[in-house]
Amino acid sequence: MLRDTDWFHKRKWGVSVHYLAQAVNNKDALQSMGKETSWDECVSEFDTDLFAKQVASVGAGYVIFTMVQVTSYLAAPNKAFNEITGYKDGEACSSIDMVEKLYDSLKKHDIDLILYFPCDGPSKDPKAREAFGGIKYGEPKPHITTEFVKKWAKVIREYSLRYGDKVKGWWLDGC
Repeated sequence: MLRDTDWFHKRKWGVSVHYLAQAVNNKDALQSMGKETSWDECVSEFDTDLFAKQVASVGAGYVIFTMVQVTSYLAAPNKAFNEITGYKDGEACSSIDMVEKLYDSLKKHDIDLILYFPCDGPSKDPKAREAFGGIKYGEPKPHITTEFVKKWAKVIREYSLRYGDKVKGWWLDGC
């Protein structure tokens, strides 16, 4: 089935954002401003209204927002991830739904939202690698098995069903 992609062309350009735990809650990273906090605090403190206003001020038509990158810190709750890994709400997946807040804020400025997911998931988290089965960490890319893909697909599916057409596109990277 062909999808209408004219919206993407009409939006002209956008902003891509990696809001990642390994940067924003690491006291040694520039983005953290010398403060170490939990991932949940970082997500709850992110001012989505201010962010959307800033994106609108530069004329961007969409935002590509990274949900996770090589760790187990996702920007929204996910029951499938918790069931697979054994993490509890707020330990890995934030307890706050940052995507929902971001969507609401961007919508006020008529800005579309695209979610970015790496296809190697939480490849640097030993607990998650074992739980997902089949992520064998290696450089430059981890080895991914069919078992991993099926479990990781459950995580992404949960988000896709939750957000529906609030998310205009999905960027799956590193396949």
